[in-house]
Amino acid sequence: MATPPVPIGLSRRALRLLLRSNAWVAVGVGSLGWWVARSAGVTLHGATLVVLLGGTLLIYNLDHLRDDRSRRRDDSLARPRLALGVRRVVLALGLICLGAGFVAGGTPLLIASIPGGLIGLLYGARLGSDRRLKDLPGAKAWLVAAAVSQVCLLLPLVEAGIRPSLAHVPLGFFLMVLCALNAHCFDLRDLDVDRRAGASTWATDLGGEQAHRRLVVVSLLATLGAVALWWAGLLPASAPGTLSIATASLPLVPPGAPRERFGVVVDGWLVLPALLSLL
Repeated sequence: MATPPVPIGLSRRALRLLLRSNAWVAVGVGSLGWWVARSAGVTLHGATLVVLLGGTLLIYNLDHLRDDRSRRRDDSLARPRLALGVRRVVLALGLICLGAGFVAGGTPLLIASIPGGLIGLLYGARLGSDRRLKDLPGAKAWLVAAAVSQVCLLLPLVEAGIRPSLAHVPLGFFLMVLCALNAHCFDLRDLDVDRRAGASTWATDLGGEQAHRRLVVVSLLATLGAVALWWAGLLPASAPGTLSIATASLPLVPPGAPRERFGVVVDGWLVLPALLSLL
């Protein structure tokens, strides 16, 4: 006799919805944009935040919708991570927010969003074959990091009418490092899935344990670099503080850890700069 499923509590359901709808990562990306504005000494009027939130919801849910469809084709028993109706509601919400943000922010904000947006939209699309951008060897994490860090840096500056300059390079460096650590850590979470799909990532090439150790070393070096930039007055203290906490939390997300823990902890790193800047 089959064992009946264990009921899931309300708080667990809420957490799953927050993670599987990508609302949590959208909050993280939006907060990074707010942190950039605060660090650059500019005030946001809302358009950038709405674009970052809406764009993240739209792009991530489109990618996961494609993945859910692929899983259903490959394995009739595989269930989508989010009900199709809920996924469509989140996609519509993301599209509405994105459109409202562009109307409020105007053409400059739209143009500044194009590079990162195109990477995000094409990231999981099949371009005339069975191969996708994220299937290119070693490209998966770097594509995500480049897209997220680009929009989080440029959109707040563009909304404020500021031309990016060399003075903003340290902010861009920190964003790229943080987003790259985030994306590479998710390669650890997706290790088994990527192996079954034949995808080549740094984690599949090195193996889970060695990849995790290397991530700890790289995170420590990145923290030291951020400390040096903070000491030189080029970064706020929240930057090395964020990387220090991220490094300290890596033992919580070894290969094989629950997916939900990865989502809460690793995407939680994106919220840390804004939180620490308020202390």
